[in-house]
Amino acid sequence: MVFLGSTGLKAALSHVPGEDGRHRFVAFCFPHIGFDEEGTVGRVQRRGMSRASSACGALAAFRAELAAGRRDFSLETDDVEQSLLRMRLAPLVASEASLPSLLELTELARDTAVADVRRFVDLAREREPVDVAYISGIVVHLPDGVDHVVAVEAEVVIDVPSGRVRAVVRRAAGQVESVRFVNVPSYVLERGVLVDAALEPTTADLSYGGAVYASVDATSVGL
Repeated sequence: MVFLGSTGLKAALSHVPGEDGRHRFVAFCFPHIGFDEEGTVGRVQRRGMSRASSACGALAAFRAELAAGRRDFSLETDDVEQSLLRMRLAPLVASEASLPSLLELTELARDTAVADVRRFVDLAREREPVDVAYISGIVVHLPDGVDHVVAVEAEVVIDVPSGRVRAVVRRAAGQVESVRFVNVPSYVLERGVLVDAALEPTTADLSYGGAVYASVDATSVGL
């Protein structure tokens, strides 16, 4: 989870290179989960340890509390980090009809952490320009002692002349699985605008999507 907050992130900008007036950094988020030799989810045989232990221990403990029916999560001064984790994730699973699996909680922790960092960055942008790339995934500990990273997503936020664009690349099994981007808001400016075309007058619809586009019915110009 992310605990630095907007104040911490703004302070971090003092350490991020920005010689051209823009700050740039990369945010990494990799929660983890383990599998032991019996295939038990949430258990891992760590190097140098005589027995398997939990991975992620914090999420496994939180899930056990949910299974026991606990819902009154508040800040505990003797367990600040874990109580903040509970308080952040509990509202997101309160509406679930069934108890989420540890894998589902791990995915939720990843998505929530990235969303929180993104929100803090957007708040920091109100003061000065910031470029950031988000790289996230899930570290899987296997019984052979080898760690793998799965469900990797790399998100780059780009400030372009027309606004802010978010591009996301998702990788799985070492291959690019999908690419998507969120452009600036698009909307219709005007419909039925009269155009004095070379052959004969026609009408066009004007819309905006980072630039202004004119759409013309092809049949109206003989195509």
